Amino acid sequence: MAKRTLVCIANYRNTEMLLNKGVEFSLGLDKTCYALTLIRDHETNYYENTRTLDEIESIASDYKIPLLKRTISNEKVATTIAEVVVEKKIDHVLIGQPRRSKWDMLVKGSLVNDLLNILIDVDLTIVEVSKDKISHDSEFDIGVSAYIVKEDDNYTLSLDEPSTYFIEGVFYQRTKTDFQSGVFKAKKDEEIFIVNVSDGEVKWTSLD
Repeated sequence: MAKRTLVCIANYRNTEMLLNKGVEFSLGLDKTCYALTLIRDHETNYYENTRTLDEIESIASDYKIPLLKRTISNEKVATTIAEVVVEKKIDHVLIGQPRRSKWDMLVKGSLVNDLLNILIDVDLTIVEVSKDKISHDSEFDIGVSAYIVKEDDNYTLSLDEPSTYFIEGVFYQRTKTDFQSGVFKAKKDEEIFIVNVSDGEVKWTSLD
């Protein structure tokens, strides 16, 4: 039977540390390593979440580890992880968990306990990680399809599909404005780029 490790990632700030651990286990035990991140379907169009996913994808690519992505709605996280374990024939799962009080685990439940109850003949490694979370208070509205139109040397944003356009992507409007101001995200030549938009005018300056 093939030996395979699955590294579960939720917060990009912990991605590198967890993948490092996954690589260590994989090399030491001659295992194949996969990474898994879960995306809640109601959060897929939020700018901060797309940035988080981009960060995780980039780090996993640097480590040359295949990244598996699963969208979930009401399913329990442990159930989805268990499905991937069966699908990929995983025998070792690695997750990051912050230190929690017994009361917190009693009230909110424990992913570790859920996994221990559902996984069969699978080793589980828990790595302590930071409690830092990504803020859910977004400064942007949900992303919508948009287009950049080039006219002479000027680039403008269009929310309606024009007859010709420079590139198609997603526009995230800032929540505190009624103008077309925010950020535009697209992929060109397999590279993701992000530009500022101010009152419909595209500013070719990366947010990074």
